Amino acid sequence: MTKHLLMVVVVAMLGACGGAGGVDEPTGEVDGALQRCKQDRILLPGNSVFPEGVARAADGRVFAGSFAEGTIFRAERCAAQATVFAALEPGLGAVGMLYDDARGVLWVCGSSFTGAGPALFGFDGHSGQLRARHPFATGFGLCNDLAIDGAGNLYLSESFMPAMMKIAAADALSNSPAAVWAVDPAWATSAPGAFGLNGIVADGAAIYTVHSEQGALYRVPIQPDGSPGTVQQIALTAPIAPADGLRLRSQGRILVIQGGPDGGLTQVTVRGASGTVDPVTAGMPYATSAVLGAERNTAWVVLSQFDRLFGWNTTPVEPFELVRVDLP
Repeated sequence: MTKHLLMVVVVAMLGACGGAGGVDEPTGEVDGALQRCKQDRILLPGNSVFPEGVARAADGRVFAGSFAEGTIFRAERCAAQATVFAALEPGLGAVGMLYDDARGVLWVCGSSFTGAGPALFGFDGHSGQLRARHPFATGFGLCNDLAIDGAGNLYLSESFMPAMMKIAAADALSNSPAAVWAVDPAWATSAPGAFGLNGIVADGAAIYTVHSEQGALYRVPIQPDGSPGTVQQIALTAPIAPADGLRLRSQGRILVIQGGPDGGLTQVTVRGASGTVDPVTAGMPYATSAVLGAERNTAWVVLSQFDRLFGWNTTPVEPFELVRVDLP
């Protein structure tokens, strides 16, 4: 979930904030597996956070990461204020994130715009202790986002090559390198440093990824032996550039964060080789990523303020936050 170079990314952080802090009691309305919380924002402490990724555990805890500082934050269910949970090693910013309920691990892509030292980090979802670190076998690149298939294999989008990397399920809780899994000439970028592959999701026996620069959606089938099948571009009814984070809403329905000054949330419904693009909400400048909420038909979106990290006006608007969006 990061994007174009100069004005690089698209912010997607949904949060919840009722009062100035603490935890709001959920309302009596049952809106899915968990009752709906009162707050619609989550505040992130600090004056230089510039968040990029977001993740949610099945119990409703929400995690967010700072691209500028590499700090990882956690908000308990219905909490309006997040607290510091963990941190990446110096020099790396937190990009894409995913909570792995089966393993109890929060996965975080760690990257820098120099392309040096990209790695996937696995933190214990409760203690914050580092349980795994997977450097890129290439030694260079940008770990942007990740997905997990039904067998527990991890797939990572790499933006600079661009390529998809893979970590086998058996190696997840180790320090083995992430190896190149799939490459395709169609994923090339117009110039070095431009963003290629970005958000990524697993849907059945296929991996979907979005190309930021092209605004294109691609499907990569997973063959029975685990190798990638033929890469297929999905024919969309409308462009989705600049595309950033992806999140699978249900089979065939993919939420897409579109970044930039006119950022917003879009849904793509995939049927075969085509995809119908339906805007969900607009007015979220420089959103970068989103995650489904614990309540039905909600999502948390990250508001990165990347225009103030990479632009001429470097004074952020505090507090940094995630906002909740209701989905149709």
